[in-house]
Amino acid sequence: MGLVINHNLMAMAASRNLGATYGMLAKSIARLSSGLRINSAADDAAGLAVREFMRSEIAVLNQGVRNANDAVSMLQTMDGAAQVIDEKLIRMKELAEQAATGTYSSDQRAIMNLEFAAMREEIDRIAEATDFNGVKMLNGISAAAVAQKLGVTESLTDLSATAAGSAFITAFSGYAAGDQLSLTYTDNDGDTGTVSMTLKATTTITEVMAWINSPAADVPQTLSVAESNSALGAGDLFLTAFSGYTAGDLLELTYTNHLGGTPATVSLTLKSDTTIQDVLNWVNYGSQATQTLDVTGDVLGLATASFKAVFTDFSAGDYVTFSFVDHAGNFTTSSFLITDGTIVTSITNFIDGQTGVTAAYSAAAGIITITDDTAGASRLAGSLTGGTLGPGPYNFAINTAGADATMGVALTATWVLNTGLTLYDDTAGYSEATASFGGGATYAFSIGTIGADATADVNLTAAWSSATGGGFTLTDVVAGVSDAAASFGGGTSYAFSIETTGLAATENVKIHFGTGNQAAEDYYYVDKQDMTSSGLGIADMTIANQTSAQDTIAALNTAIASKDTSRAHFGAMMNRLANTVSNIQIQAENIQAAESQISDVDVALEMTRFVSNQIKAQAAVAMLAQANMLPQLALTLLGGGP
Repeated sequence: MGLVINHNLMAMAASRNLGATYGMLAKSIARLSSGLRINSAADDAAGLAVREFMRSEIAVLNQGVRNANDAVSMLQTMDGAAQVIDEKLIRMKELAEQAATGTYSSDQRAIMNLEFAAMREEIDRIAEATDFNGVKMLNGISAAAVAQKLGVTESLTDLSATAAGSAFITAFSGYAAGDQLSLTYTDNDGDTGTVSMTLKATTTITEVMAWINSPAADVPQTLSVAESNSALGAGDLFLTAFSGYTAGDLLELTYTNHLGGTPATVSLTLKSDTTIQDVLNWVNYGSQATQTLDVTGDVLGLATASFKAVFTDFSAGDYVTFSFVDHAGNFTTSSFLITDGTIVTSITNFIDGQTGVTAAYSAAAGIITITDDTAGASRLAGSLTGGTLGPGPYNFAINTAGADATMGVALTATWVLNTGLTLYDDTAGYSEATASFGGGATYAFSIGTIGADATADVNLTAAWSSATGGGFTLTDVVAGVSDAAASFGGGTSYAFSIETTGLAATENVKIHFGTGNQAAEDYYYVDKQDMTSSGLGIADMTIANQTSAQDTIAALNTAIASKDTSRAHFGAMMNRLANTVSNIQIQAENIQAAESQISDVDVALEMTRFVSNQIKAQAAVAMLAQANMLPQLALTLLGGGP
């Protein structure tokens, strides 16, 4: 480096180092004088954030300790007053015992009753006057129960436009007619269950509320029948009881049952010998009998016998014509040429080849059986014609009538003499089950009463508010804190559950001590007690006569037990609060220790740094002084020196 006089670079370097050392010395002095490692965010930004959060936790916990101790003081105040009430109750019982004996006159009992009444008035005064910072715990001030609200998401955003009389499936577009509206619930008493109703297009919100609120038991769905002869039994002929029907008519049952909600029709072809019991069996059990055609003729030979020999009216060159009406009502006819070699089996095979019908020959029975391939009730009819005599002896018709399967019909049929036929929905409960018998002249009938699932055990009541923010409200019948829950199901998307929990009918005081607002962690309630004469059940007691004095003793026993229960609650809560205080203090102490690790300065280490920085600062000052002298060396070269 050259010798220059414009810039004293060595002095500048010494000054810079002195500034840095001086800054570290200032930081050490700040830490040592404050006792804190972090005095500003620049010292440790992350550490500062953690420390401040811990400080807030510590402050809140310490306040929580004070809150809990204040609660203990409050309970001690209440318990002290309850102790005085206890003394009054004992004195009242003593007076009642005295008045209950027969050795005193009415005037003497009147004097005893004056003191008795004074003690009761004093109990009321103490219960009403005792408070802690204005909080009264002995007068049992009641609060209204808060309804259990179900958050309803309905299709109408403006609830004010939806009245209780509106169609349910309009307000709740996720539901459709025929859906099962199921209410699954857990009530205040812990009872659980599910009840349901089938919705119609016209079901109103009011009807749904009435269903929930109904205390009725399950009512079966019944259909009443007016018949021409009610005095007949189940084994008698159906056509006799129901004169509007004739043999060959279709007895059609049209129904909408509780379960499905989808209308359907099943039918039974009536015969002249069909009994009422046959109809009952058909409704209750169902069957699928095939349609059988019996051929009557000189069928004496075997299947391999000559057809002409068996059916003597036919000759070679004749045509046998088979005509029939199938299950679906389609008419078909076809012919087969008879030759000398035609046998019975030939004709059987010819008929069997027709669409929708099956033919078989039984040599043992000597008959050809022709069956509709589609099982079920039908108007199947058929004939074999031809031969030298023309159409005549070989016409045949239904021998046995088939019945549609009714396994999916959730209806039960019964018959009672002089009452007639009754249909019940197999699943009792609220439904739109309907049914009618048709096919005859006059015997269509439908549902008589609508049943509802028993909701007597559902301790919830339903209400509806059309105001904005209203909607369905379910309230637990038993007011008080409960785990009551409910949900509606059956539609596409409208399941909902409890929004708010009810408050007990007796007020309580929340004691908050935690750092958050979680019910299980940060607070609990102390229940207010009713130690007034009314709450203790002695408001109307008197010992003015011997009988009332004897009755009062029992009432006072109950009052003392009630008072003891209240004091036990206070005592248990004081013990719990004492444990809470101990736990919070330990928690605050541990967090304080953690905060100290982050925030407090290590004095020994910081003092070592301070001494080091002090020496460096002294050295830097000395070197700066020397560096400031160095430019004078240039004067020697300029001749200005000695």
